[in-house]
Amino acid sequence: DWQGSNVRGRSVEPEMPTMGMAGGLLISKLLQAVLASGAELMTATAAERLLTETQADGRVKVIGVQAMQGEQQINIAASDGVLVASGGFERNWEMKKHYLRGPSPYTLGSETNTGDGIRMGMAIGADLRNMNEAWGMTVYKAEADLYGHRRAGASLNAQIERRNAGCISVNRYGERFCNEAADYDSTWRSYHQWENWGQLGYRNMPAFQIFGGEYRSKYPLAGAAPGDALPEWVVQADTLRELAEKLGIDAKGLEATVSRFNQFAEQGKDEDFHRGESPYDVYGSANPAMTLGTLNKGPYYGAEVSPADIGTCGGLRVNDKAQVVSVFGEVIEGLYASGNTAGVGGPGAMYGGGGGTIGPAMTFAYIAGLQMTS
Repeated sequence: DWQGSNVRGRSVEPEMPTMGMAGGLLISKLLQAVLASGAELMTATAAERLLTETQADGRVKVIGVQAMQGEQQINIAASDGVLVASGGFERNWEMKKHYLRGPSPYTLGSETNTGDGIRMGMAIGADLRNMNEAWGMTVYKAEADLYGHRRAGASLNAQIERRNAGCISVNRYGERFCNEAADYDSTWRSYHQWENWGQLGYRNMPAFQIFGGEYRSKYPLAGAAPGDALPEWVVQADTLRELAEKLGIDAKGLEATVSRFNQFAEQGKDEDFHRGESPYDVYGSANPAMTLGTLNKGPYYGAEVSPADIGTCGGLRVNDKAQVVSVFGEVIEGLYASGNTAGVGGPGAMYGGGGGTIGPAMTFAYIAGLQMTS
């Protein structure tokens, strides 16, 4: 939507047949290169601390890693340096509570991404960057409660389905609060509007996705195709008022919102949140009907949704040589960071698009490798 942007053409992708997920292809090629180089891979060996020595000028130098291999504690010497690339802290709920700008109670991140590398750097005086940022997502709360403890257990269903015609997102007042077809990352911020009166709290939490009968005949709902049985946590009702009462939503507010949204859908223009105007909203099509559709008839369906994330953006502060920098702005000799362990972001606080973390991760890891082998 910004001046000078392109709908297509800025991504760089390998020219190869698409077989399976691109991430798996990338990792498999890296693994082949590692094995070909003669490197030793130590699985089930959890790094716990960075080993350091104090130099004559009082500054710390990293000389290795302390790890646990089964029941045995081992020390691994590093003559050329240590590269920390252990992911973010999306599975560390204490860190998320204290660092992120708002609640993100669920994640699609790997269960091992608990911020270990970041905390090891902090323990020797490393500075931090971007710690209040995460790459946002929307999930069905009940599904995430059931399966969120697994790797990627909270599915993409809520995020995908909210974009389809005949679905809207509302808060407990029955109000829409965002463009439902917008990108997943910036939508995450919409949940965190703060009410500074009464009981105080986030106006858009809890939130709900509401579906009309027209939707159910065309699209999947909670991952269930038309005609298939819905999960028990999806609420169904013949009228909007009945649905609101079951979900704990203000009934008058929901009825008014749906009436207003239906007018927008019929005229093809969302005057409140501009849904369907961006090329992103309609996947490059100029047809807003791909995402604007009425909720005119029952039965109606609803389910609670929640902000979640696909990873955290923040971590150890690095310079342009991928060297970790201390809280005093000095390079910590022998320590490098890349990926979501580094505070580079995607880069920075905002998210340029799907896979936008991979470029900085690969680039800073490559830079670190050059530094350690030069």
